[in-house]
Amino acid sequence: MPTSSETGGQLLAAVLDTALDAVVVMRSDGTIAAWNQIAQRMFGWSAAEAIGQELGGLIIPERLRAAHKSGLDRFLRAGEVGILGRQIETVALKKDGCEIPVELAVMLTGRFQEILFLGFIRDISARKADEQKIVELQAELIHMSRVSAMGAMASTVAHELNQPLAAVSNYLAACEMALKSGTPDIEKLKDLVASARQNTTRAGQIVRRLRNMTVKAKSVRERFDIGEAIGEAANIALIGHEGREVRRAIRCDADLFVQVDRLQLQQVLINLIRNAVEAMQGCERKLLSIAAYRTGEEVRIDVRDSGPGLAPATRESLFTPIGSGKHENMGIGLSVSRMIVEAQHGRLWAEDPPEGGACFSIAIPAAKD
Repeated sequence: MPTSSETGGQLLAAVLDTALDAVVVMRSDGTIAAWNQIAQRMFGWSAAEAIGQELGGLIIPERLRAAHKSGLDRFLRAGEVGILGRQIETVALKKDGCEIPVELAVMLTGRFQEILFLGFIRDISARKADEQKIVELQAELIHMSRVSAMGAMASTVAHELNQPLAAVSNYLAACEMALKSGTPDIEKLKDLVASARQNTTRAGQIVRRLRNMTVKAKSVRERFDIGEAIGEAANIALIGHEGREVRRAIRCDADLFVQVDRLQLQQVLINLIRNAVEAMQGCERKLLSIAAYRTGEEVRIDVRDSGPGLAPATRESLFTPIGSGKHENMGIGLSVSRMIVEAQHGRLWAEDPPEGGACFSIAIPAAKD
């Protein structure tokens, strides 16, 4: 006749082997008491090899072993529950030395007056790979949107660059004529050279701003004052003849800090400002108003125009890739803009101000001191 202990052990083994996840049972001394078939397939150790071994040395990476041991000690000494009853994401070590991302849930049980820890482990490598692909696709979409927006501005940018470059050429031609005269006015030459240098700097600033907007880079969160970032975005977005026709009014509260990807936020602002400029084409009054202020734990940015406003029929599809507002090409830009803002834990929406026109608002978390 099998003893109750043997019967209990057989029952436990049967239950563990029918589980859908890897199940590892650990004793209070840190050694493995049970190891089901999925654990064998997941980690590469057979039950005969694993049972009796110390869990920390078998499947826990070396950098995490001290935390595992101290957590076990605190529970046995003071009853601190630590990760008990919670589901966490961590990494585990396979027999071949490779690490895999896992989802872990630990429960406490007792069998024959012995404390046992039941660990339910799920390999989430495939899920993590899918999440990384989504992140990469989003980054690629954001990059292509940025390049597309800059491409649409190419003609106005070329015109804007021609002005300082033509001025440089004229100043240098004047310098050349003065030098050929044989008796050049040194002070006049200094002024001409200084003017040429200033216009060269201006052309370089235009190129640098556009290069910063089109470069493909990883998302980097940094803490910065929103006022300066808005000013830079407005300068880029209002390049060209159409932008010079617009009167701008920018109001930002002092010491208004956020901690997001500065380049991506500026991309959204440029898109909203360009849309506002386009919406005001043909309007007698062209006023662009940008306001940034604190609302609770958020920083809000409002971009308003004095155009005809949003058509009611297009409001529902405004932020979808096939939607459009005033112009046919607005939808994809707003769709990507919302995705960028939400990736920074923020919100983007549209409103109809009482005074007319349209208002697009961004709310993002304020930076903590």
